[in-house]
Amino acid sequence: MDPYFKHYQMSRFRFGMDTELDPQQLALATQTNYHNICEKMSPYMVKINTKNPDGSIASCGSGFHAINTKHALVTSAHVVPPESKELLVYYPDGSQGQAKLITKDRETDVALVKADR
Repeated sequence: MDPYFKHYQMSRFRFGMDTELDPQQLALATQTNYHNICEKMSPYMVKINTKNPDGSIASCGSGFHAINTKHALVTSAHVVPPESKELLVYYPDGSQGQAKLITKDRETDVALVKADR
């Protein structure tokens, strides 16, 4: 089954739609929902850079604050390569801080890091 079609069918089921929704309406609804989610989540989002031992940027990515914690951040495991020496976190208010890797799971591509603030 086409993944797009499966998502479309599940969305219709989840939202109790009993009428057909054309692809243009679905795209608009998805875009609006995505925009609302981004707007609500942006205060909790961070940018994460890692540096190699020589000081060059090893990787960069995004992360977010874990629920009910101040310092725990969730990111993708590939954002924190094994050779990275330093993790830098950039916050929405323009400030930055350091972080350290707590654990990561390569199979699910999830990592947990602890920020200094």
